[in-house]
Amino acid sequence: MIPVKLSVFVVSYNQEKYIAQAIESIVNQSILPYEIIICDDHSIDDTWKIITGYATIYPDLIKIYRNESNLGVNKNINKATKLTTGNIITCVAGDDYINPGFYEAIHQFIKEHQLNPDTESFFIISNIVKLLNTVESKYSNLWCNGKNLLKLCVRGLIDDRYGVVSRTALNNIPDFIDDIGIYADFIWNLERYINTEKVYFMDGYYPVYRIGVGIVSRTKEVDAAASLNKVLSLIIQRFRQHFDKSDLRFMEYMRRKNNYVINKSVKNYFSLVYHTLLNTGNFYSVKKQIKALTFILLPKKLKKMLFRISRIELLSK
Repeated sequence: MIPVKLSVFVVSYNQEKYIAQAIESIVNQSILPYEIIICDDHSIDDTWKIITGYATIYPDLIKIYRNESNLGVNKNINKATKLTTGNIITCVAGDDYINPGFYEAIHQFIKEHQLNPDTESFFIISNIVKLLNTVESKYSNLWCNGKNLLKLCVRGLIDDRYGVVSRTALNNIPDFIDDIGIYADFIWNLERYINTEKVYFMDGYYPVYRIGVGIVSRTKEVDAAASLNKVLSLIIQRFRQHFDKSDLRFMEYMRRKNNYVINKSVKNYFSLVYHTLLNTGNFYSVKKQIKALTFILLPKKLKKMLFRISRIELLSK
């Protein structure tokens, strides 16, 4: 059996409120990783001070790096990924954390499936917990097993954050593209499914994702929409042969929605309404379909009022 060397990288920026819990959740696992790589993107609060404190306590486990200037999240992820040396790689954002037993479950899963981290290209996805303030919602990815994963990825139906990838698979995935904004991870995720030979789904709710505190939540709505439009253009240009008419129709709906977010004109509104209705049954999710209809039918003030209610907001994510 090939030894599992699990590298965990953490990317951080101004997360003094959460970074300690992120690191604690890693070092308190029942099986420790091979290494923990922490890349701080030149935080100006106490994040770096907290990180250096943990590096002092765990000098043989934690390796820390601080960028001389702020590189941005995409470049910081690329840098952190390249610093890992293990044959299995996963990550944690500095404002999220991992539930106990995750790394032990990974070791057991690899052993049971007789996977070779040194030579096989594979990706392991667990279930996830979404946390909004103190309200938790569990999202299971198990239902995706055996389905067309590219279709589900395009429609945002696989929550694969903090999945575990073999070194062989990671070497076949290009870096995050730096100049297309916060949705660079969308095209990176598609690359991962296209270029990875085997994708496995593992039971258990381990990664905990905080809603509303990360960079995506802080990015202006218009900037996020512009980024997604750039990504959609690249996806169609690069991977068109992997998609059928229903996928292209769904991506056109996404583009029309972004156009409306960027410019709320009457023309863009009715274009969005048309493409929303055109995609009826093409969301692969009743929840996603209802959310799309809500976006075009409910007045903006009413939507804001409803989504102030934590449980409703959590269900909309």
